[in-house]
Amino acid sequence: MFLQDQTGGANVPSANVPVAPGYVPPQVPMVMPVPDRPLGCPPGLEYLTQVDQLLVHQKVEVMEVLMGWETNNQYVVKNSLGQQVFFAAEESDFCTRMVCGPVRSFLLHVQDNVGQEVMALSRPLNCGSCCFPCCLQEYPALHFEQVTERNLQPSTMATNNGYPTDLQPQKNAINPAPPYNQGPAIPGQGQVPVMPVPQRPAGCPPGLEYLTQIDQLLVQQKVELAEVILGWETNNKYIVKNSMGQQVFFVAEENDCCNRQFCGPLRSFVLHVQDNMGQEVMTLTRPLKCGSCCFPCCLQELEIQSPPGNPIGYVIQNWHPFLPKYTIQNEKKEAVLKIVGPFCSCRCCADVNFDVLSVDESTKVGRIAKQWTGLVRETFTDADNFGISFPMDLDVKIKAALFGACFLIDFMFFEHNK
Repeated sequence: MFLQDQTGGANVPSANVPVAPGYVPPQVPMVMPVPDRPLGCPPGLEYLTQVDQLLVHQKVEVMEVLMGWETNNQYVVKNSLGQQVFFAAEESDFCTRMVCGPVRSFLLHVQDNVGQEVMALSRPLNCGSCCFPCCLQEYPALHFEQVTERNLQPSTMATNNGYPTDLQPQKNAINPAPPYNQGPAIPGQGQVPVMPVPQRPAGCPPGLEYLTQIDQLLVQQKVELAEVILGWETNNKYIVKNSMGQQVFFVAEENDCCNRQFCGPLRSFVLHVQDNMGQEVMTLTRPLKCGSCCFPCCLQELEIQSPPGNPIGYVIQNWHPFLPKYTIQNEKKEAVLKIVGPFCSCRCCADVNFDVLSVDESTKVGRIAKQWTGLVRETFTDADNFGISFPMDLDVKIKAALFGACFLIDFMFFEHNK
């Protein structure tokens, strides 16, 4: 007589039934063996083709038990035999967890038993009340195969100037930019003149070849009538021009209504940067952080990706009791430049300058200036103009990071309803 074990696994002898001499109970491996992947199955999900049940165990965090502080959740996923199938870990910052609690936005990374990330579960910040049916929760599950040396051999990797074509932005492909009603600008049809596409040098990310030919950028935020008349915060849109007035990029914010209305200028966001052909060439991502100098552990930061999904730089706020300071980092998170702003960012009839300095803050190499746009516009709108200047021979990735810093500064100091 045999009974099934508690895990639903192999049949083992009952404790009340005599066993045959030499009987050895079958050993169930701790992790689920990797099954063959059928045709059409995304990499890493072949485990799910062999199971009809999953058990999700959340790990107990000592910090939560003792201190009551919310930590990043971690889960172990097993099949009906008790074998581990996946491991899931939450990625969110301290401020989001403590302030927003269970309503917080997050990113869950799902890994298989060899540590390969096979799924990403992304949840935006939405309200949790049934009183707001326009802002209900959503939870898209994104599967992807990381383009790394483990799953793409150099000999079979299609590249363009050293960049894998799988990482290059493809219009209306895997990660299409939302429809921002900004089509390609065609000269001679009443639209803003556009900058000609220069030749892309070796090592330059696709779409950033425009930055190799300029040392100044003008960022103009579009005036939204809904903000002026109703006072409702809308997704920001920007037109980026060179010193000749030619359009270089178009930038559009992607955000939900609750995040904009409740979090205001502190909100997290994703900015999509498109060239004049509507191709997304950069993505600027800002997580939800607190805005007070009293919390130096939760300062502001911005990640610059080009092509989207490939980080090339970071903007990190540095703690200071009364001056706005930032560090520009490269893709290896090494400090390259510093940005230092004024003690007071409110000036009438004058520009507000944020100086771009060397790492030791001894040499000035550029400037990010919030330009005065006139009394009426400054009083009744939060649409701002910025000028960015940097050396012509500066690394194009660092130029892109300075470009991203302009938007972080805008949200932190100038994005407020009049």
